Amino acid sequence: MFFIGVDLAWSERNSTGVAIIKSQKGSADFVCGTSDIYENSAIVDYIMAHTRGDHAFIAIDASLVVKNKTGEREAETRLKKMFAKYHAVPYPSNRDLFYRLYGGVRGEQITEMLEQKGFQHSPYIKKFEKSHKFFEVFPHSAMVVIFQLEQVLKYKARKKRSYTMRWQEFERYQGYLSSLQHRKPSLNLPYDILKTDVRALRGKALKRYEDLLDAVFCAYIAFYYWYEPEKCLVIGDLNDGYIVTPVFA
Repeated sequence: MFFIGVDLAWSERNSTGVAIIKSQKGSADFVCGTSDIYENSAIVDYIMAHTRGDHAFIAIDASLVVKNKTGEREAETRLKKMFAKYHAVPYPSNRDLFYRLYGGVRGEQITEMLEQKGFQHSPYIKKFEKSHKFFEVFPHSAMVVIFQLEQVLKYKARKKRSYTMRWQEFERYQGYLSSLQHRKPSLNLPYDILKTDVRALRGKALKRYEDLLDAVFCAYIAFYYWYEPEKCLVIGDLNDGYIVTPVFA
């Protein structure tokens, strides 16, 4: 059983992170990953080439259903109320924004291509289900729950965040990902991913590493959801937009 994480860039001008893990019930191993992939078709081809038609679930960090012209989706409003105190707040999604900045809703394009390959767009899965499905996730809320954080990890580039601060947060991120080997479900990651010297990275190199880690974590969210669906929530619905996230018991 394969679990794929996609940290989808806003447009094909920027690189996307993709990671694939393979599970035998309670444990998963890293198969492959990249953060140097751009076109929608290349993303789908990469997934198909490495899963070879086997059962797979794909967790995508991107808005897949966007019906609202302006503002934000109801799912985003609800998630903000649940996770704002942890600073886990998604960007608002609306059609005007996506068309003005990127010429379309990329999540809808990926959705159509994956459906053509036989994947079902559905955030509703059963424990240990064997099928081909994909769904939208939000890694920051998932991190808060899975890693029991008081606030989100602040490793992303933002105003007033120095490299020193971000490197420290990346090292925490590495530590949390490493700890997954002792969790249920467990994930075993290679040394070169967990022990990358982030302090030697800046600019695009650091962004590529960030995209890879986020894709790995998205893959784990898919695995976690499949293993313990009772610990996750679908906020919203397929008609107006949704987000799958682990939640506190």
